[in-house]
Amino acid sequence: ETTSNRLYLGNLPRDVTKHDVERHFQPIGGIFEIRLMNGFGFIEYNHAIDARAAVTTLHGSEFMGERLVVNFAR
Repeated sequence: ETTSNRLYLGNLPRDVTKHDVERHFQPIGGIFEIRLMNGFGFIEYNHAIDARAAVTTLHGSEFMGERLVVNFAR
């Protein structure tokens, strides 16, 4: 089961901050919440259309020297 607003972020640099993630993802749309773990995290958008756009636009993009994984959270 996937939730349409919540995304899984993988391959994050160890020293990433919420501010770094926000700067990379904010141009897509309004962010409700960012949660970071060790090397991965979750981002939740206010609107499902923005989450879909983020997957399409940012999956595989270069982020702080890493190739970002952006998928719908399960």
